[in-house]
Order: sequence, then structure tokens, then C-alpha cells
Amino acid sequence: MEQTQPKPKPKAKPIRRKLEAMVGLPLAKFFGNQELKKSRLDGPKQVFLPSCRIPLNYYEREAVTVTEDASNDPNDDPPTVLILHGLSGNVHEVTSLVHLLEIPDTVRVLVPEAIGHGQDLKRAFAEGARFKQPTPESLVDSTLEFLDVVKAGSNVNAFGASLGGAMLYYIRVKKPSAVRKVALYSPALPYVLADSFLNGLRDGTHEFLNYHNRDDVKDIFRTFLWLDPTESQKRRRKDPLPKFFYEVIYQIYQRDVPEGHYKALQDSLLLGANYNPAETEATTENHSDESKTTSMFVASTDQDSNCSRMVVWAEDDQICNAEKGRRFFGPSARTIFETLPSCGHAFDANGTGIYQVIAPMLKDFLLDFSSSPSS
Repeated sequence: MEQTQPKPKPKAKPIRRKLEAMVGLPLAKFFGNQELKKSRLDGPKQVFLPSCRIPLNYYEREAVTVTEDASNDPNDDPPTVLILHGLSGNVHEVTSLVHLLEIPDTVRVLVPEAIGHGQDLKRAFAEGARFKQPTPESLVDSTLEFLDVVKAGSNVNAFGASLGGAMLYYIRVKKPSAVRKVALYSPALPYVLADSFLNGLRDGTHEFLNYHNRDDVKDIFRTFLWLDPTESQKRRRKDPLPKFFYEVIYQIYQRDVPEGHYKALQDSLLLGANYNPAETEATTENHSDESKTTSMFVASTDQDSNCSRMVVWAEDDQICNAEKGRRFFGPSARTIFETLPSCGHAFDANGTGIYQVIAPMLKDFLLDFSSSPSS
């Protein structure tokens, strides 16, 4: 019986890839600039953080002062919305959210770019091996110092997604007075990371954002940022993005990110958190509340249950597990916990971006500065 030979893999199409990049890169730049313009954020700006000894880049929309508010308590700080992006993100990740939230002109908007992200990639290139990757603690400390340096005041509501959500959670634990109310989308706390995702990072099964080629980009978007792979394969549309855009993302990554940068950054965050699920469970069961507070990066129970908070989670999130998230945040009486059916970490089943999905849910909560702050 004649054996059927496996079909050879299709050869790469360098001309097609080149054309995709030639057309896609200018388009990506154009649409990125358009979204930034719609958000009315000004930047990049930069401030030096004396305690952290680093520069930090940020974008801002200054508030318009309204004379009718002169009768208000002069001790009240003007309202500010702080927005923190996710891992490998930058200001362009959240510009659409700023626009969709329709933030009033009387509210100041601050979007800092985390250490090792956005404009800070230029410093990473310049310093090379001398560049110090952030730890969970340095991300928290630098953001807190940034708020002090730019005089954000005490009337701050904040939103954070994924890594930004974890940063925001830890900021509240360390200094509750820094932020009044928080809205979190799938905050990437070590405890809530999906087992398969976390184990894959540790054993090298996947490198997540360490792209070696265009197919790596496609696999990340299909496997981790969208729906469960077994479910997405059943659907007619197998990609949340136009296929040519994977080449564009890869080319931008090659151009803007030092080799191995995000892999080193991820390793630094995991090492800095010193997260071990078995040890964490034992710690939170056998130690006092005081010791749990000092180990906030590995806590398996909520350390900030008094916070006025909205938490939104994608039910099919392959990075941050929704059930773990519910166990962590659900017991808090001051937390509104919402889930999104048929939705992954970055896109819903139809390929709609997550910020377009959650903006209507967040708007009223995030822009309400009238309610009392957290205890």
C-alpha cells in the first residue's frame, strides 16, 4: 500500500511580506497618530524621578479650569484619571479607551509609560546590557513617585489593564491615599495567572512576547490574546486581526524593541514577585495579616478589600484566569465584579478590541468623583 507523503510546508513569501510591511507600517503609524489626536493627549513628556533615579515618560491631557467651580472647597484637588497600560504596551494601547470614555475637559488625564515600555525602549537600546529591567516593586514605586512629581493630588480615579491592573492594585495596597477608586481589567496578579500560561513561561514551552518571526506573532494572538484555541478553530474567522497585520507587528517589534527585551522583562517580574503557588497558599493560611501585607506580590487573598472598585474579566481569558479572579476579588463587598462571555484577553469572539467592549461599562464608575473614597 502506497504511503501518503506529508505535504511540505508552504515556503515563506518574502516579496509578499515586504509589501505587507511597506503598506502596513505607514498605515499603522497613520491610524496610531489619528487615535492619539482623538484622545487629545499631549506628549511624550518626561520627568525625572529623583528617588528611583530614572526618567519616566508620560502623556497628559491637562484639565480646563472652570471659574464656576470657584465656590468649591479650595482644599479639594481637581479630578484626575490615571490610566496604566499592559505588558509591552504604550500610550497607543489606551488612546482609543481615552477617546471612548468621553472624559470631561475639567478632568485631567495622565497616561505614564511603564519602565521598559514605550519611549523608554530608546533608553533600553542606549544602555544595552546596563539597562535595569523593572521589578514589580520598581514599577509600583516609580508610578507612585510619578504621581507625586506631577502633583496629581488626592482626587485620582484610575484604570489599569493586565500588567497595568496589577500595578494599580499594588499601588493601592502600598499607598491607599494615592488613588480613590479603581477600575481593573483582568489584572495580571501572579495568583490569577492561568496555570498553562504561567507554566509555559517557566519551562520555555512558549516565550510569549519574544517574537522570532511572523508566525510567533500570529500564534500569540490566536492562542493567548483571543479565545481558547480549541474554540477559535471552530469559527470561520480564525484571526482577530487582518492576517497581513501580523507582519506589521513583527516589523515594529524588530525595529523598536531590543533583542530579548520582553523576555528579560517578564523574567524580572516573575523573579521579583518570587511567586510559587504552593508556597503562597501556605503563607496566606499560616501567617498573620501583617505578614500577608508585606508579601503583597504573592498574596492569594485580597489585601485591599476596602477599595471602591470595579473589576471586569474576560471569561475565556487564557492569561488571567476568570475563576481565580472571582475567588480573589469576589468576597469584597466594595467590589463590582463583572465578566465578559465569549471574550479573550484582548479581543471578543468577533475580534472586537477589548477597550471598545469595556468602555461603556467603565465610564460612569471611573468618572464619578462625587462618591466617598475608600477607607
